[in-house]
Amino acid sequence: MPPKKPEPARPRAEPRCPHCSARDAEVISLFGTQAMTLQYRCRKCATVFEAIKYD
Repeated sequence: MPPKKPEPARPRAEPRCPHCSARDAEVISLFGTQAMTLQYRCRKCATVFEAIKYD
């Protein structure tokens, strides 16, 4: 049996808005203040926030 390949890391699909707790956000920048974060904008309340890219 061949060894399993590790799955590639995928960005978080649904980060939670820290202001309104909605899970409906769009990525506005692939890099936040650190290389390991993405910048999002909440579609419900328009808050801009950062979340860690990977779980």
